[in-house]
Amino acid sequence: MDKEYTSARIKLTVLYFGIIFFIVLLFSSIVAANQSRELDKFERLRDFLVNHKFELPQPIYQQNLERLDETIRDIKISTTLNLVLLDALLLIPTSILSFYISGKTLEPIMKALRRQQQFVADASHEFRTPLASIKLEAEVLLRSKKTTNEEHREFLSSTIEEID
Repeated sequence: MDKEYTSARIKLTVLYFGIIFFIVLLFSSIVAANQSRELDKFERLRDFLVNHKFELPQPIYQQNLERLDETIRDIKISTTLNLVLLDALLLIPTSILSFYISGKTLEPIMKALRRQQQFVADASHEFRTPLASIKLEAEVLLRSKKTTNEEHREFLSSTIEEID
């Protein structure tokens, strides 16, 4: 029973973790999409600067363009790292929560299973005791060479009592 419980708990934990992971992934993609839109503004600004060279001296123009490229690259890396870190920070407690929830989910099932096993054990005991008594009396009666009708009546009477 412990192996079955452990197996069921692991399966439920994986299921709950998968659901929560999907939700975290969904929110992360929403955040990433918002960040991407913001980065698009910088990239459009860069494209504008490339396509419309202003009356700036070439070294200053090139220097500013490189700094803008560097800033865009840094923002992309920072955004990616922040999302990965956020996902990791969310998924660690999520896995613990998944394990806890799976235990709480299985708890009433395990209690019901224990009660059922106890009932079967009690019912089995209640059947075996009178059956053992009936069997014993029948074996004694069967092995006895000299039994009278009175002894047969007593046996049958006792058997009926045990059955009741």
